[in-house]
Amino acid sequence: MYAQIFKALAILALFAAGCRGPGKENVSIPNSEALSGENREWWDVYSVEQQGDRKVRTKVGYLYRKFGPEDPAGKYWVEDLGQNKVGFLLADFQAYQILPPGAGRPEPRSVPVGTTDLLGGIKRILQVPGAVAIEKVALPKS
Repeated sequence: MYAQIFKALAILALFAAGCRGPGKENVSIPNSEALSGENREWWDVYSVEQQGDRKVRTKVGYLYRKFGPEDPAGKYWVEDLGQNKVGFLLADFQAYQILPPGAGRPEPRSVPVGTTDLLGGIKRILQVPGAVAIEKVALPKS
């Protein structure tokens, strides 16, 4: 009896996965230079791990947001410590990792990481093992 229930659940799970919508698979990588940069924000990104009775924060990258009159919601880019763009998030926080050019692929491409959460997206893009925290950086006035 349990085997029949398990089999039915497995078939139902396969059916549900097959009916899933295509999602945003082919999203072009946004160009940060296309926005005026009239408004911008930076955050330092930290990995936070509990070691005994204390929390240890390690800087793992940056979050950069650029917005302006042409795009009030703006775009978010995730950068590694070398300030290389390794991912981005859309206004609805759909997160994408940027894969560098490879064999037979001269251009970088974006791959969804499967989350619509800002911190979750950053965690998956930077492949952080612990929790993620962001801290806003004060930018000098232009």
